Amino acid sequence: MIIKSNKSFELNSAFPDSDWYNEGNYIIDETNQENQDLIQKIKEHAPYMDLILENDEIIDIKPTEKPIKPVKNRKIKELSSKCKESIVYNFVASNGNGYRLTIEDQLNMQGQKSELDDDGTIEEVDWMTIDDSNVTHTRDEWLTIYKEAFQHKNDSIFKNKQLRDQVRVCETKEEVEAVEW
Repeated sequence: MIIKSNKSFELNSAFPDSDWYNEGNYIIDETNQENQDLIQKIKEHAPYMDLILENDEIIDIKPTEKPIKPVKNRKIKELSSKCKESIVYNFVASNGNGYRLTIEDQLNMQGQKSELDDDGTIEEVDWMTIDDSNVTHTRDEWLTIYKEAFQHKNDSIFKNKQLRDQVRVCETKEEVEAVEW
């Protein structure tokens, strides 16, 4: 393993104990069992680490703070994932039933709504709940569920936007990690 001046590392099984670039990189002998803990620490923290040297050899590292931007980006991705999960799996209508809202489910709801708009004689709608139970709804009940599902999706998206905006103004990793769905 070599540690470059920018604190990145490279492994090369053909040269486990030498600087194959001949650039004056630090070397950690991968074949020496005593170095395995140090190698693991480097893999985990590079390049965010200070090198602890003895006789111009790395004997340990001290992890340093990672820049906050990647932490924010990870949190924003996490929040977006939670938003999608909430939209799909956390909708419970006022009738007490839960309904899944995948993209396909939403398209099916739009199709059903269009059919109801086109045909005023339809009085009942059969629809599957999130637990795969078939429930017969009155026309008005189903239209209420449709409106509530749309509102649930909008509320989830708005909540996601608010939380992402919170993350963007955070100044520390601790503040970022404190933002929860």
